[in-house]
Amino acid sequence: MAPAVDATQASLTDVLTKANAARGTLASLGVSEAWDVMEGGLSGQETDVDIGDDYRDDRTFRRLHTAYGRLGERVWSQNENGYVVFDSGVHQRDDANARALQAARDGPTAGVKLLGETSMTPIAYVVEVSPPDGRPEYRFYDKTSYLLLRKERYVGDLKIVTSYDDYRLTEGVMRPWHIHVSDGRPHNDSDRYLKTVEPLAARDESKVAIPGQAHTPLTLGTARVMLPARIVEDRIILTAQIAGRKVNLQLDSGASGILVDRSVMDALKIESFGAETEATAGTYVAGHAIVPKMEFGAASLNDVAVETAPFVEFADPHTPVAGLAGFDLIAGCVVAIDYQGGTVEAIDQSTFTPPEKSVVIPIRLDDYVPMIDAQIGTSRGKNFILDTGADRSMLFTDFVTAHPADTKDQGLGTAMQAAFPFIEHISGVGGKVEVRPVQVSSLGIGSIALPRWLFLAIDQTKRSFEGEDFDGLIGQDVLRNFVVYLDYAHLRIYLVPNERFRQRYG
Repeated sequence: MAPAVDATQASLTDVLTKANAARGTLASLGVSEAWDVMEGGLSGQETDVDIGDDYRDDRTFRRLHTAYGRLGERVWSQNENGYVVFDSGVHQRDDANARALQAARDGPTAGVKLLGETSMTPIAYVVEVSPPDGRPEYRFYDKTSYLLLRKERYVGDLKIVTSYDDYRLTEGVMRPWHIHVSDGRPHNDSDRYLKTVEPLAARDESKVAIPGQAHTPLTLGTARVMLPARIVEDRIILTAQIAGRKVNLQLDSGASGILVDRSVMDALKIESFGAETEATAGTYVAGHAIVPKMEFGAASLNDVAVETAPFVEFADPHTPVAGLAGFDLIAGCVVAIDYQGGTVEAIDQSTFTPPEKSVVIPIRLDDYVPMIDAQIGTSRGKNFILDTGADRSMLFTDFVTAHPADTKDQGLGTAMQAAFPFIEHISGVGGKVEVRPVQVSSLGIGSIALPRWLFLAIDQTKRSFEGEDFDGLIGQDVLRNFVVYLDYAHLRIYLVPNERFRQRYG
């Protein structure tokens, strides 16, 4: 993992001090930068505005516009369909690295050290940044100019390499006018070329303002719309009309957007564009499309941006499923799922009244999926994804490693493996994941306590499936005991126990 280096006589403090001096000091209050960007087979534009600690970055590829930024203490992002979510602090590794590097300029800091210097030209000092709460990162500083030439960091299974060149002095700062990023996978190289840098003479917060909810695609014909849905073995299958054809999509709160099988898009003559290599349960090539209208009865998504990728599943032998309906459908309304009644309803957010005698679960939406607190035995995890697309609840590797006593099997998991001595798999986008059954002493969600709950644990490290900083999934095996209300606008989920729950737990 660590790059090969030779010994050096330099010190870490000396290298970082000279690197900071080489970069320079901004001569104005802030700057606005315009970039040309090539990424995922597409060409686009990016505008970056920085005013002190506040910033806003906007990107446009064809009709796809995204943005993210910070204003005061609020960190936010906006997706291709105009929805804005706020960062609750789930992901802190990059910030931890930045803090450690800043502290190392003043003296010895845990996780930051000078490894040595490279023997290849140009010779560079290599600084390792790997604090306990961060991630492995290696920074290469030119031995002559002390400018940053290269950065290698590890995110899950991936090594991401960023190269900086064409440095020019602009507004008192040496800036790279070309940045190249690669994670080693096909289609994923990106290049950014700086076109202009404009100084900001006065503070103008409109340039770093948090956008309102822009064009959001969902329209409801009435305040309450019964969606065309079947619940097949607790999988929620919605039937959409796209270009006059019926397409089945699974309602999946664990999906950060809407995904449709690319071959279906091709058959409907809806253009897919761009190409990115992604990985969840396996590796696959994804693209983008704009669907003019996707109708779910009296509810419709208009000019909705979707991801396209290979996706073919069957809810039962007669129900093919060609994709996932996730965040961009759910976020536009309150979705009510009655597992026992077999119905799914979309409710206007402005007229929704929370159900009486419901258990209220706060959620966070950092990654466009609902994250909740859950109690496993005596251990609490703050980042469980509430996932209507998961057949069974899951425990992820880091949580199991951190809480061995509370994730030790209570007997049922071992008995199941003895009775069925083969490796069990679950399917996900792009492939399958090996899992093993684990029975825990109890599962707690809000005021709900479920005794001796059976989870699946990842049987091999599959970081692309688990992601970073997540504790696990709360799936259909839990949710089927309730009428579930997904209210993303108010960062709430409401659970109303159904007859199945009452018969089992009283």
